[in-house]
Amino acid sequence: MARQSAGEHLKQRMQSGQDALTTGQLENAVTEWSAALRSAQRLPVPEALRTTLRNNLAALYDSLGRKPQARRMYEQALTAAEQQHGPQSQPVATILNNLAELERSGGSPARAEPLFRKALTILEQAPGGSYQQFAGVLANTAECLREQGRLEEATALNARALALLESQAATPGPTGVLLNNMAQIEEQCGNLWEAVSLHHRASVSLEQAGPSFDGQRRTALANYAKALRKYAASIEQQLGTKSR
Repeated sequence: MARQSAGEHLKQRMQSGQDALTTGQLENAVTEWSAALRSAQRLPVPEALRTTLRNNLAALYDSLGRKPQARRMYEQALTAAEQQHGPQSQPVATILNNLAELERSGGSPARAEPLFRKALTILEQAPGGSYQQFAGVLANTAECLREQGRLEEATALNARALALLESQAATPGPTGVLLNNMAQIEEQCGNLWEAVSLHHRASVSLEQAGPSFDGQRRTALANYAKALRKYAASIEQQLGTKSR
């Protein structure tokens, strides 16, 4: 049997990692993609491939709760993307957003915010950018601000993201997720009717989005039910006050 070439070995490791990810075997995916990255570092392959592998590994580490390793991989991917594409490029913005989400989900919204802001600045200026990506980073930044209690700023960014998605007739999934986020802010502000209305719109959008958004739809429906109970309680309280 002919010996497998280094290039073929790299492709096999990448495919094995993808297969493991697809079947939910995250540790196996880490093992395969780590081996693929080591091979890619020794071979004359495009730097974009190494960056992709680092980005994928970072996401896996994050899913496994291994945030220091995820942060290191994202930072390596960011450095490589800046060298390959330039510091004001769309690939750099993508990794900045991922790194910011890592910080935000790890309970450090103040550390995440400047990374989100930098990604937004790049996407506003980079040619050929995706409106959905820009809207997504706007929404992520809004969540970061919401977690810091800056609800007015978060509301403004969400409104901008929603206007962009609706103007481009975006797929219902991202729109539904955004509407759910907006509803939660209205609920925090005590605007229960507005929250109920937004939760309803979110649920409808996510229902239309299909099975790939089932998890988000269930979350939105639970939030909708919670908001309805709060709204009903507020009406009952008003009626009780008026009857006395």
